[in-house]
Amino acid sequence: MVSESRLVVAHAVGEIKQHTTDKVVGLTKERLASRSLFVTDGLKQHPKALLKHYGKLGLKYAQVIKHRQGRRLTKVVKKVI
Repeated sequence: MVSESRLVVAHAVGEIKQHTTDKVVGLTKERLASRSLFVTDGLKQHPKALLKHYGKLGLKYAQVIKHRQGRRLTKVVKKVI
């Protein structure tokens, strides 16, 4: 899915830890009326937070993981979770 723009629904300032990821996903759930498609990178905190707030039923989730050597992009892995 390619979009011309993106909407930031929630954000948190701080280290990428489980509690900050939970906070952002929780705020997103509060602010959106429907379940959305979530696309993240491969960080382990994302699936845990999404399952905590949305459960398995009806969760639309995918990962796009970019592999780099230095600044050069070498591989892109797409996973539907």
